[in-house]
Amino acid sequence: MFNLTKVCLLLAFVALLAGCQPVDSLNPLYRDKDVIFDSALIGKWVENGATLEFFQSGANAYDVIFTDDSNPPDRMVLDGRLVNLEGRRFLDLIQKKWVADPASFRMDIQQVKEGSRMAPSFLRAGDGAYIEFGPSITPAKDPQMKMQLRVAHWFFRVTSDDHALGLDYIDDEKLGKVLEHKTVQIKHLLVGPARKPGETDNRQLLLTASTADLQKFVLGHANDNQMFADSLKFQRAEK
Repeated sequence: MFNLTKVCLLLAFVALLAGCQPVDSLNPLYRDKDVIFDSALIGKWVENGATLEFFQSGANAYDVIFTDDSNPPDRMVLDGRLVNLEGRRFLDLIQKKWVADPASFRMDIQQVKEGSRMAPSFLRAGDGAYIEFGPSITPAKDPQMKMQLRVAHWFFRVTSDDHALGLDYIDDEKLGKVLEHKTVQIKHLLVGPARKPGETDNRQLLLTASTADLQKFVLGHANDNQMFADSLKFQRAEK
């Protein structure tokens, strides 16, 4: 149902994810009070020709660098936060740099009645990146529109020890299917032009839930391996 062809700075990362993609979230999984730091994550972790390396960035953050073994290697730099929610650990990642999508998409802006506010609209701008369009706070006689870039957060359930690091995640396509059948509920949008009869639905699933609602959602499914069904398994690199 949902678009699996995310134009890729993520190509190597998606290959490591076996073609799956963590669901995009407009908002982070954490508030400042939820962020912790574990020095045991610092260092290099390897899996299937790929490397994930953690560096400390400030007091409670990580620079996370993904590289593969291609020549020259693909490289992705992410900002990471380790999140403690009721004793369960999650990793929130967001790209520091992203590649714009060369495809173009139609965006329909609906007119609204006088005195009402237009709901934000989103246009996918690349891998995990969106342009948000919404009303600017201006006098009613001089309506304007504001535009801002929003880079998506990805979150992972974390298990780790001195030798192994597991990152379990919610795949966007699988979550889209259960949302479609209303077996779970969380606030979201489908970004992209509406499907015409007979066409494949290539809209992108974007979670728009607040941080508080995201936390309730992941905690409600923290032990659900059908929801956190996809996983990355890394081993500590030999020194």
